Amino acid sequence: MCSSDLFRAAAADVAGHPPAEITLRRGLDGGPFTVAPGAHVAATEQGRYCAVATARGLPVGVDLKQVVPTPPTPALVSFLPARGRAALEAARPDGAPREFALWWCRVEAAARVCGAGLDDGARCLDACADHAEVVGPDLAVAVAVPGGGPLAVRVSFAATPAGAVR
Repeated sequence: MCSSDLFRAAAADVAGHPPAEITLRRGLDGGPFTVAPGAHVAATEQGRYCAVATARGLPVGVDLKQVVPTPPTPALVSFLPARGRAALEAARPDGAPREFALWWCRVEAAARVCGAGLDDGARCLDACADHAEVVGPDLAVAVAVPGGGPLAVRVSFAATPAGAVR
């Protein structure tokens, strides 16, 4: 998982407290979250990359996935909501892997914020505001919060040395 220092710094920023005042506990899924009042933080990693999402007042989910150049299997596509499957069908063949990765990250982020499994991810996504984009050369990232309200997202990307996010 992402380093405790990185996670604590993100939590401190959203909570408005010094990092030393942030207490981290493990969630039911093993991922850390902050117990600072009104501050929610989620983290995930893909290989040597780490994504951290923060939110004030609402739980937050995040997912990061490498875009692979092969088409997704029908079994994996079945986890997407109807609008995700439609977007995948409408994509050009060379854009389908990217489109799939974006929708997969949305479903994962929503499932995490709902505390649900992938079987319920599409249903959770319907109850969330979300944002997904491709960062760097080939990474899809998505953030989800409960509700349909506006979602302001700031994404930055920088490669890190292998092992730096541990």
